Amino acid sequence: MMRTAALAGLLLFAVSAAAADPAAGRVWEVNGIRLEASQVERLADDIARQTVAAVRRVEGLVLRDGQDRALEAVYRDAALDVYDRAVATVNRSDLSDAAKEAEVKTLVLNGQRRSTAYAARILDPEQYRIYRAWEDRQVEAFEKRGLWSGSSRGRRSR
Repeated sequence: MMRTAALAGLLLFAVSAAAADPAAGRVWEVNGIRLEASQVERLADDIARQTVAAVRRVEGLVLRDGQDRALEAVYRDAALDVYDRAVATVNRSDLSDAAKEAEVKTLVLNGQRRSTAYAARILDPEQYRIYRAWEDRQVEAFEKRGLWSGSSRGRRSR
């Protein structure tokens, strides 16, 4: 699954309801289900692994030894940062649902841009050229579909 869509998919889960008290760290309560810190970490790990798997499938891009682990660490850190910020956004009572969704979409795209900057340090120039072309297509698709592209909510709102 592409990185941006993967991030959006996990954010869909986080954004679907209010989260726990931010002072409790990465312990979230979503739709009455409490996610402990270890569960949040596992979600980020899963997204990072899925994203690296998607990068491995990019035609013409072959990762060398160690690059996959370095990219996975970048994606994991970016995911956790975006999730933490998204949870804070979702908890804001002064924003409408539409404003929250717009802010979370911006958070996803900003997180993706940060991870791209780190990917440039991990990949060689030719790998990065191929990666960026693939990534640009993913971002374009995300910007068109938004956060709710795979959900019934998104289909209802169109």
